[in-house]
Amino acid sequence: MWNFVNHAMIKPQHRRHGSISRGKTTKINGEIMLSIFQSSQRTPLSKLVSQIFYRMVTNNRLSVPIGWGGHHDAWPKLREALSNDTPDYALFISWGILEKEVLNSKESPSLKKIGDGRNISICELVSKRMNYSQSKKRMLIESMKLRNKIAHGGDAEVDWQNVNAILAAAYDFHHSL
Repeated sequence: MWNFVNHAMIKPQHRRHGSISRGKTTKINGEIMLSIFQSSQRTPLSKLVSQIFYRMVTNNRLSVPIGWGGHHDAWPKLREALSNDTPDYALFISWGILEKEVLNSKESPSLKKIGDGRNISICELVSKRMNYSQSKKRMLIESMKLRNKIAHGGDAEVDWQNVNAILAAAYDFHHSL
């Protein structure tokens, strides 16, 4: 199924699986990597392989790609947090990405004001739009609460799952527009 051209280049041979037929490659940190999963027309196979690919690239910490959308200042900071293994820093960066995605949507006027429950209204809006399960919504809200606790000087145990929950919500929201 896969044709290994050399150690750094991977190119698929199947031609009947939507985005897999593209067979493009891209450079990440100077290495040529597989980039067949950026299409909006994704097959079940490409979704599974995509998730495995992004988990490998981020040392199994994130299930979604980085570098999408108009978050040019955020991505280098997130890469730094990944390199330094600082999920609390990554949580701030990820929340900023989610907040920007929601604020740029047509639903942003429905958000509550800052200090009046804005962050929970962001979680509610994203969960509703993305039709999240109760467990996925709960994880997003828990991650938001950890972010708020740290932002206001508290101590909290942040895990990469919290970062992934927020970043995955931002990614899902971005691709639902």
